[in-house]
Amino acid sequence: MKHVLKILKKGGVVAIPTDTVYGLIALADNREAVEKIYSIKRRPRYKPLPVFVEDIESAIKLLRDVPDYAIRLMEAFWPGPLTVVGYASPEAPQLAVSPEGKIGIRIPCGKEIREILQKIKVPLVSTSANISGSPPLRSGDEVKSVLGEEIDYVVEGHTGAFASTVVEVTAKQPKILRKRRIGIMDIEKRLDIEVKLAEGLNLSVLYICTGNTCRSPMAEWISRRLTINCKNIIYSSRGTNTIPGYPPPHEVVMVLKEIGIDIESHQSQQLERQDIEAADLIICMEHKHVLQIPESYRVKTVLLSGGSEDIEDPIGRGLAFYQLIRDKILYYLKNIWVPYFLRKFEYC
Repeated sequence: MKHVLKILKKGGVVAIPTDTVYGLIALADNREAVEKIYSIKRRPRYKPLPVFVEDIESAIKLLRDVPDYAIRLMEAFWPGPLTVVGYASPEAPQLAVSPEGKIGIRIPCGKEIREILQKIKVPLVSTSANISGSPPLRSGDEVKSVLGEEIDYVVEGHTGAFASTVVEVTAKQPKILRKRRIGIMDIEKRLDIEVKLAEGLNLSVLYICTGNTCRSPMAEWISRRLTINCKNIIYSSRGTNTIPGYPPPHEVVMVLKEIGIDIESHQSQQLERQDIEAADLIICMEHKHVLQIPESYRVKTVLLSGGSEDIEDPIGRGLAFYQLIRDKILYYLKNIWVPYFLRKFEYC
């Protein structure tokens, strides 16, 4: 590690494994080193580099006008895969400040990088070790192969393939600028505050029932109708125990036609792990469906009722009961979920 510290103090660039992807680091106040990172990555100069710091106290010194929720955000997820973007204070390294006066800050939890930060005592600019726009590199050998002699030193190791979640904290509510490992519901449930999504980001909503022929497809198709003018919400539905390819029952087709929705093209789909991973929010019809979601993903799982009420399965219970279930689903969507979805976007 002494060798790495010596290289950094001389203005060198080091590639190092972090808790997210392989990263390039350099002293944040060394112009030559910062420019070298831009050159190595072929990164546009107008895109500032985020910085690594040792602790929350160091992070706050680099920021001004820090809202209370931003402190709670740091305490909840640092060290870890979260980059916080806020207004830069006069103490912030100017080479890492955007033209809008903002800076991105993270405390990583990788052993090697934490040791470097503890010893060097200054912020480090950091960015993924790859050519801008290319997939992240996950090993020292890959870094050497792609970036070669331009890097002064490569710390050997392996990493994952996901960058940090990026959250801006310059307004009354946090705004997610990049969705990654820390999800929307992770933040909202830990902070008890709603987040917004930056322009260009999507909200992925997954509805779950048993067979994916009645309740969850009704919720999916009604949601689409209610938010027809917002193209950034992606709806899907799945069943926990279904045979793929089944159409909705005649009663479902009829009760949705009564409110102007044609669902005849729907075909049932079985819930798979990749569906769970891809969703920002999972809305279940019954408690038993929640329990069928792996525990590590339940933070983003809720009941459609927003409380404890289950939405009963209407299969075999007559047209009037299908109408009752449709009306319950419509009620909860109109009064709880659609307003919540639309609050995520400033432009819907």
